[in-house]
Amino acid sequence: AFEKGNQTIVALEVPILPSGEPHWETLTAMWQIVHAHQSTGAIRSASTIGEGGIAANMTKMALGNRIGFEITAGISDSLFIRQHGSLLVEIREGEDPEALFGSLPYRVMGKARGTTSVGIAPGVKMDLSTLQAKWEQTLDRVFPITPVHSPERTDASVFASGERSDDR
Repeated sequence: AFEKGNQTIVALEVPILPSGEPHWETLTAMWQIVHAHQSTGAIRSASTIGEGGIAANMTKMALGNRIGFEITAGISDSLFIRQHGSLLVEIREGEDPEALFGSLPYRVMGKARGTTSVGIAPGVKMDLSTLQAKWEQTLDRVFPITPVHSPERTDASVFASGERSDDR
């Protein structure tokens, strides 16, 4: 989850070989650099770029602590592609991405903001509450978010009575 507003969001993108494997040398170098910068506090949070790509991960990181973001990299199909081995990182305010990651393939995606909205293009913003409701709506059929109660047993006296269920 994003830690706080006004911090830069960077995608560290590992090239994928024609075989479908990540470029192992780049991946190894990236993890070493990330570990070093995480140890110093320069990297504040990180997430693997999984299903749904950068766009999905930025949204999940924003929902975690209810900290919005603004995309400055522009919208393209590449934001929605799963990138094996790649990371989305939030770097401490004032850190220079070039100084941290200059030898790695990286893209500055935008900034975490101290707001509860997501800026996806100039003048286009979405509220985090709306995004969260839409996301939860797709999950509600499989993993109900609102509890379903049986009408005949809705009070806590069932637990105090010592009754046991016969359907174990």
